[in-house]
Amino acid sequence: SDVVTCFYNNDRYKVYNAWNTDTLHNCEIDKNQDIVKFHYGNYSDVVTCFYNNDRYKVYNAWNTDTLHNCEIDKNQDIVKFHYGNYSDGLLTCNFSRQKLTNDTKYDKSLLKTWHVLLAWGELGTSNGVTESKMSQHAEQYSTECTCNVTNCTELCLCIDQFKHLLLKLHGTILSIVFILILPTATLIGRYYRLVLPNNWFQTHMIMMIIGAIGMLSGLGFILGHTGGNFSVGPHQIIGIITIGLAMTQVVIAAFRPHKGPSLQRRLFEIFHRLNATAILTLGTVAMMLGAWLLHSDHRTLLIWMEVIISMSVLCSVTLGIVNQFLSRFKYCKVTSPPVHYHKVSPEDSNSDKEVDLKDIENDNTSVYSKERTLLLIFILQSFTFSGLVTAFTFYDTTHKT
Repeated sequence: SDVVTCFYNNDRYKVYNAWNTDTLHNCEIDKNQDIVKFHYGNYSDVVTCFYNNDRYKVYNAWNTDTLHNCEIDKNQDIVKFHYGNYSDGLLTCNFSRQKLTNDTKYDKSLLKTWHVLLAWGELGTSNGVTESKMSQHAEQYSTECTCNVTNCTELCLCIDQFKHLLLKLHGTILSIVFILILPTATLIGRYYRLVLPNNWFQTHMIMMIIGAIGMLSGLGFILGHTGGNFSVGPHQIIGIITIGLAMTQVVIAAFRPHKGPSLQRRLFEIFHRLNATAILTLGTVAMMLGAWLLHSDHRTLLIWMEVIISMSVLCSVTLGIVNQFLSRFKYCKVTSPPVHYHKVSPEDSNSDKEVDLKDIENDNTSVYSKERTLLLIFILQSFTFSGLVTAFTFYDTTHKT
């Protein structure tokens, strides 16, 4: 059979064409025919960014046959560093690179499509001194397809479209949970028992369960994005605590004491309200920190997200205060009402009296119209706010450099 053989020995490569004999031995074809041409060994174009002693550095290099990075002549100014950010163990570097270099031997034209390998890890040390290279790639990922590396959007999708989507879904679902679902469920359970006497409890319970499922889904999405790795940071710690409190709320509510003037019921109500307040507060803080992690390099988007989240909290608190104010005029207990008796002559029309009673009944059913209207407005604005946060979460912030 026809054979192409490549071997490596003493830092040298060799490729030749051959054919297998009947005894399965390779017989090299005449070298003068130049059937197989060797181009290069195992090297590739590399852009390295590292952070050390509060300083950033980005340079262009190529991997040698022994897989060591050799920096290309600095005078060529192939890679230009713009800015960087290091937070919670995450290093982000923004740079631009020339599409063509002047190095004729190791030039990689970015006008073509390439497979991309991402590798990251801690800097190595030598004799106690930190070096400007990684001792070993702690994490690495390579694309299965070739990518257009001049378009950052296509490159991000090519690198890992599914993991990129999981990160966005994590932020989207939890934003909806803490801006729309949980605040609405809390307000209904706290202030709308008389406004919605027949279905307030079912609505409150269903929305809280949906919120708990949403939190678990968001946790699953972010773990899928990180490959199961959990980095320690304020956003992560607060988020885990919030989810834990939410699961505790669901379990305790499922085994709540029966209604009545018992000490167990009173303690349950106190814990239920305080824990709900803690969940909403910590969830809001986690959203703020998550927005910063997502758009820390894009100040305008970050400010807009923080403002929207703050406005949603302000609207929730305002609606609670308004309902508390309105309840003072409606939740009254009448004692010893004056009673007047008078005779009704047979000539008096009963229909007039019935009309009066119906009018009074209609007034009673519409006594909570303001509360219903405010709740509807709150749901609409919360839906709008969560939609805006979702839009900013999915907004493309890649740089076309």
